[in-house]
Amino acid sequence: MPDVTAQSLLAAFTAKLNQIAAPIRQILTYDQGREMACRRELAQATNMRV
Repeated sequence: MPDVTAQSLLAAFTAKLNQIAAPIRQILTYDQGREMACRRELAQATNMRV
């Protein structure tokens, strides 16, 4: 398994979310897991409320 860091996860998650049409991609609710450590950066990169 490749080395997964918060930054690599942020990049992959951002890329996937940005493939969704902007009108549909508005709000993301997360469960406070450590995979969302970069939630502020994700919100900025995807123009979504997290």
